Amino acid sequence: MQPSAMNCYNIVQLCLQGLISLVLILSVTGTVNVSALVTAIGLSQGLAVIEVWSAARGNTGSTFVPSLIQVGARIAVSVLLFLFLPLGPQWMIVILGVAWVGADTLRYLYYLEKANPLLAWARYSGFIVLYPMGMALENMIVWRLMQHYLNEPLWFFLPFLSIYLVFAVQMYLYMRAGRQTRKIAQKHSQPIELLIFWSPNLPSTCHSGR
Repeated sequence: MQPSAMNCYNIVQLCLQGLISLVLILSVTGTVNVSALVTAIGLSQGLAVIEVWSAARGNTGSTFVPSLIQVGARIAVSVLLFLFLPLGPQWMIVILGVAWVGADTLRYLYYLEKANPLLAWARYSGFIVLYPMGMALENMIVWRLMQHYLNEPLWFFLPFLSIYLVFAVQMYLYMRAGRQTRKIAQKHSQPIELLIFWSPNLPSTCHSGR
């Protein structure tokens, strides 16, 4: 997928995140049913298959395995949310929606404006809170479903949790590595920028910042 096409995709996803945010607010106030929130989330996560396909083709900066892990897990949980709806509690879906929409909004904004340092900081700082929040809610929902549908849920949940943690930790470390890389890059670039700005041997136009 070409960069212009990816930009269009990112804009569409941002619009979907805005829709999800609106439905979140309306579901909290009781104006709409939480099922509308689950549908909006499912639409966004289903569309994210495009990211995996694009990463596999090497058309984006994202790598294939982290994209596959994140999108695959999100789609699986989105399907489970429809089974979870009649069980509840529905506040779990709402908080999970907050975590997902927060992480996705920061991600797609960053993809559109990677040169913006504020968005870069938000992208590689927000995950510190949003990822564990989402992971905790995902496991709580799976546990609730297993309690309802299985006779011995613990013996199924423990293997699931073990596998889940392997991929979750890998995803978290991937984001942490990206954060460290950006911090190192900023640390090395800052003295150069200051040197260029303050060097007395440069023309006066450089001192004025023009």
